[in-house]
Amino acid sequence: MKRYRGGSFVKQGGYWSFSNGRHVSISAEGGVLPGGGEVSYVRAALPVVVLLSPFLGLGYVLFLPFVGFGMAMYLLGRGLRVVVEEVGERLVGVAAPNWAPGRAYFARRRAVRESRKRSRR
Repeated sequence: MKRYRGGSFVKQGGYWSFSNGRHVSISAEGGVLPGGGEVSYVRAALPVVVLLSPFLGLGYVLFLPFVGFGMAMYLLGRGLRVVVEEVGERLVGVAAPNWAPGRAYFARRRAVRESRKRSRR
């Protein structure tokens, strides 16, 4: 199998890129493959495509349920992670002390004393 790079001139036929799954048909007079030099194509002969298509369909039918189960497990796991993070943040907020060593709380006492003096008058 010969590989062709994007942007190169090729003759008539069908070309398939394994990297992005794109199939390109080139007309009778030839043409340029889309993409840059980082995209590679393989010429897909019609008999090979016809022979492989039932097996590709079978693979799709067999693995589609597993993709569905995997996606459901991923979504459940992501939702569970969000719930656990939220509960954890709330628990840390409850367990964290509200006392800061080194901070003076004298201003609060002074304000309480002044308010008591005002109320006595």
